[in-house]
Amino acid sequence: MTIRYIKNLAFKLSSPKFLRLLASCYYRANLILGKLLSRNSSSFAVKLRITSSRFRRTDIEHAYNHGMGDLARWGEAIQFYESVSNKKTIRCSWTALPYKGNFGDWLAPYLISKITDQPIKYLHLRDQRLEPHFLSVGSILASANKLSIVLGSGFNSQTDRIGDASNYVSVRGLLSQDKILEVDQKPIFQPCDPGFFMPFRYSPPSKAMRSDLAFVPHVNHVDEWTSLKGPIETILPYARTPAEIELLIEQLHGFQKIVTTAMHIFIVCFAYGIPVSLVRPANFKAIVPGDGFKYLDMSSVITGGSFAPEPISLSNSKASFDRLTFRDNSQMAYFRSRYSEIRDYLDLESDRD
Repeated sequence: MTIRYIKNLAFKLSSPKFLRLLASCYYRANLILGKLLSRNSSSFAVKLRITSSRFRRTDIEHAYNHGMGDLARWGEAIQFYESVSNKKTIRCSWTALPYKGNFGDWLAPYLISKITDQPIKYLHLRDQRLEPHFLSVGSILASANKLSIVLGSGFNSQTDRIGDASNYVSVRGLLSQDKILEVDQKPIFQPCDPGFFMPFRYSPPSKAMRSDLAFVPHVNHVDEWTSLKGPIETILPYARTPAEIELLIEQLHGFQKIVTTAMHIFIVCFAYGIPVSLVRPANFKAIVPGDGFKYLDMSSVITGGSFAPEPISLSNSKASFDRLTFRDNSQMAYFRSRYSEIRDYLDLESDRD
């Protein structure tokens, strides 16, 4: 059976009636699988629920207590933030998957716990979230509900729905701010991604430069990049706990320049004054979700005019990076002002509890 035959057969079967039947079968299978998984407490079922983002709080404990490799460390990271000694608890939602930890998403519990010195209770974005909670770092603003308090989140796409947040303290950028103004909502403070606050919470130790250049792939690009096996040093973007996040920041400081396809790696490098270039791989199959809105949104507060990642054909050779634009920080006063506003807001909220 040739590829052409398969293609022709698929085309003939792709009638509206067939596609509706296919969608119905998929929906029913998904529903049955969900019910089966919800009743199963085996490690296999727990892993499936976590990796398919259907997990429950008991699954976090199961992954941690049953030594399930990376899943155990993932569960341990969530429990770490929840076990800070202070008795008061701050509820926070963020994108906790992939379970190896996307550096940018885990800046949310890191920063809020560091600023408040309070434990963070994790709430899944797909849960009903029936208690007041914070949405901070990440393109998760469309997930806001009437009990969400927004501290720096943004939209992922221009077409994202506008959530029903109870309080817009600040959003990521001017584009997200414009979207919520459409529904007569106005943030208390000027926009800024909280990732730009990292230098005010962590100062890495001085270290000798290892090389002039390193590449940090987005989590979706790790496999394709590492398969190129070239000479450029690579820093993987996985981090969850404070120790892992701070170690990654120390690694970034070991290079004169950073090239990355990960937005929050760009943000953190820019904030620390490490020359950095944000790129989009034109030759990679894996993509970063969204329509590019988040890049324009993030950069709207740092350049006087938004910019998008530079499209390049990535190869693991320095020649492919020769003509890139490297940016460094000229906005520290702006970041410090926004950080002070958020810190004072969180201090005030803590005193009210």
